[in-house]
Amino acid sequence: MRQIAQAAAGVRFDVERQTAASINNVGGDQTFNISAPDGGRTATIGRWMAAVGLLFRMGGLGLLGLTIARTAQAVQAADPAQQPYTQYVVSTWQPAVILFCVGLVVSRYGRLLARR
Repeated sequence: MRQIAQAAAGVRFDVERQTAASINNVGGDQTFNISAPDGGRTATIGRWMAAVGLLFRMGGLGLLGLTIARTAQAVQAADPAQQPYTQYVVSTWQPAVILFCVGLVVSRYGRLLARR
């Protein structure tokens, strides 16, 4: 207990004067922003790519919804004992997944460019 009292006695909280133009790295979360020489052109291209990627993702989700609806119709119209369930899946699921994944990649790359 005596050790704590001695350590507390050595701490001072009075500050006579403090001057600074800016205080950096408060809390240890300072980020570095590197600007490209062309300025806003790269950021504009990045925002456009992010928007196009979002459209691709939404198109992929829409196509996946259409695939689910058509597959449900095919399952309801068919005799379940006749074929395995994998035969009823409509073939548009592959373009839907590809479109969605391309949208993720393009959107992410665009967001990276927009930060610069």
